[in-house]
Amino acid sequence: MNKTLGKSKKLAYIFYEGDTEELFYKRIFFKYLRGVPNKTKNLETGTNINKRIASELGYFLNKKENKGLDIYVYAFTDREGMKSDISEFDGEAIKKALNKKQVKKIENIEAIIMIESWFFYDLEGICDYIGLSYTDSLQRTYSNPERLTHKELQGLFRKGTRRQHYIKGEKGFLEKLDIDKIQRKCTALKEGIHMINEDFGLD
Repeated sequence: MNKTLGKSKKLAYIFYEGDTEELFYKRIFFKYLRGVPNKTKNLETGTNINKRIASELGYFLNKKENKGLDIYVYAFTDREGMKSDISEFDGEAIKKALNKKQVKKIENIEAIIMIESWFFYDLEGICDYIGLSYTDSLQRTYSNPERLTHKELQGLFRKGTRRQHYIKGEKGFLEKLDIDKIQRKCTALKEGIHMINEDFGLD
């Protein structure tokens, strides 16, 4: 989703890490950030993220037509670990590398442990997709999304009557997820959406 500026001189430059993230977050942005002028970029990897973001921003800001913009940067990333683990993302390092007054803010909206962890906030939708009964026992087993990963999701898929495999970036599955339920239950996502809208005077 790249929304044009119109008369605004503020732009949200939004980064995410891969194809799964692109499909999921574009649904989120379309529903919850429709009024925000933005540019999105799929980095296609979660490694060397600070250097990659700085490089993309530097290239963009050096273009003559972008000189008058105020840029608000939001990176949707995976922690690839628990809350207690150190995040690779470093907004201050990115700012320092750029040294551009145009960059007004750099924030990280981070999935603990990874984006697949957030999918478990819609466990009922996952079960419906794979043909598995949504039982109390299942709800207890998968009650803490921040401790679950793509491995647990793969295991859950194998339990379904459709005997499907979880494939990253699978459009049919990602479109089946209830994003309203996920953003309502997922504090990090909900607060991230609120922050972006607030930065652009929309919340």
